[in-house]
Amino acid sequence: MVKATGSKYKRDIQRPILDKLQYRFSPFKFQQKALDDLHLSNMFEAARWTPSAKNLQPWSFLYTENGATSFDQLLNCLTEKNKRWAKDAPILMLCIYNCHDEQGNDNFYALHDLGSAVANMTLQAQEDGVAIHLMGGKETQQAKEIFNLPAKYHVSCIAAIGYYCLEDVTISEDYKEEAANSHKRKSRDTFVFKDSIRF
Repeated sequence: MVKATGSKYKRDIQRPILDKLQYRFSPFKFQQKALDDLHLSNMFEAARWTPSAKNLQPWSFLYTENGATSFDQLLNCLTEKNKRWAKDAPILMLCIYNCHDEQGNDNFYALHDLGSAVANMTLQAQEDGVAIHLMGGKETQQAKEIFNLPAKYHVSCIAAIGYYCLEDVTISEDYKEEAANSHKRKSRDTFVFKDSIRF
């Protein structure tokens, strides 16, 4: 695993955890080279083996490489702030999920299962020195129309993907606060409870 060292922000790791978790971060800049097909394949295989409710595997991913028409189409579904840096990503990926089961009933676990698949994909990518930056700032209906998604599919997020840029990276003023905040975490005692919940 390549340990990404581009982050300038100290992490308050309170217990020993996997390097893949400790060193992961969401960069605003990537190496300007195409992803190896093997590394892409590894990511999607990790997603494939994610557990899901009733084994429905409700996730789907559409990825596109920089320079393709579909890349520009997906880029244009992002907010202006995200477009400014994501335009240089080697790959953009649309993350969607089927919100119905095979009988057409609501699958209330679909978004949870997509999130699990993306988490597995992220860990596998980290093993190969690949960074995934997930973005919620997007035009959902525009993406559905451009890529002709059936009504039963919901758009969760768009991801920018590429190899970590390991040299010292200057982050523009637009993103410095966001980058710093991404390295902060709540204390465990604010979300882990024993026997009773105390909010």
